[in-house]
Amino acid sequence: MNRPMNSSRRELLRSTALLGGALLFSHVLAACAVESNAEEEPVDEASDALVTCNPPVISANHGHSLVVSPADVAAASAKTYSIQGAAGHAHSITISSAQFSQLAAGHAIVISSTVGAGHAHSVTVTCAVSAPTTCGNGASASAITANHGHSLVVSKADVAAATPKTYSIQGSASHAHQVSISAAQFASLKSGRKISVTSSAALAHSHTVTVACA
Repeated sequence: MNRPMNSSRRELLRSTALLGGALLFSHVLAACAVESNAEEEPVDEASDALVTCNPPVISANHGHSLVVSPADVAAASAKTYSIQGAAGHAHSITISSAQFSQLAAGHAIVISSTVGAGHAHSVTVTCAVSAPTTCGNGASASAITANHGHSLVVSKADVAAATPKTYSIQGSASHAHQVSISAAQFASLKSGRKISVTSSAALAHSHTVTVACA
């Protein structure tokens, strides 16, 4: 007598669980869609590069060559290049992040190559900075991905000092994140380029913050 009742009860519980799971899945999909729509496209810093690097001067040159692109200067990440060119042997040079910052500010850098065929070369790299700016009005966040009230203002004094600094981007949001701007990134701002920094995590998320001269 109890078997039909127990079977019906199991079927009811099973149906309820399936319905609850479907509703939860729909809610998650909706939340993901909102988050996706809120995301902004990442910044292509290379497109904002305001430098044009001149053909490097290579001492005692015999066919070597080097090309340093504006995108490399904008990225400001240490990079190793081959300068073999048309020569019958290879040399390489490495440009550091700090040296890229010098190039972005319009300063020349001199690097010694590796030894090849019993000799090395001195390589001088210069970049021309077009439409330079000193960020005289400071800088601010021109975009914050998935933003919900956050904001950032960087004073002109901070840009001029170019000393690494950490900022809160809480703004009108109910929680805080921090972003740090390095000396190299301040140099990029001074040169008129945008920078992108990733905030600290809070409430299980973080933001990509694009900073540009105000």
